Amino acid sequence: MKVFILLVVLGVAFAEKINYYRTADNHYDMQSVVDNPKKLQDFVDCFLDRKPCDPVPASYRKIIPETIETACYRCNADVKHLANVFMLGLKKNNPTEYVNFVNRYDPEGKYIEKFMESVKGLKNCYNKKLMMHCVYLNL
Repeated sequence: MKVFILLVVLGVAFAEKINYYRTADNHYDMQSVVDNPKKLQDFVDCFLDRKPCDPVPASYRKIIPETIETACYRCNADVKHLANVFMLGLKKNNPTEYVNFVNRYDPEGKYIEKFMESVKGLKNCYNKKLMMHCVYLNL
């Protein structure tokens, strides 16, 4: 028993603490963006440096390169949900811009599949009315 407790204490002491991303709004209603062609285009234009960004998409743009290259390693569940909704919505609603986005942030196609796998399977991460946080789904 003493050995087990010692191993647990050592495990906690040496465990890597993840410094999760901080964005302007981890609980942003990304579904409203992908459902609105103008809003979606505004986000894409921001992410692809075509136009100036509003504060929320600008905060996301800062982390996009690393999130894709690391399969969202420093993303909390809320950020993963936002990424999943955005990417799936962009691919469905504007496939040409989806290709432009992927070409910009993963021109060699080395990371995007693992990134998409890491953010899938999340359901509505935050409901302000119910004060509920993410539920993982094994899809």
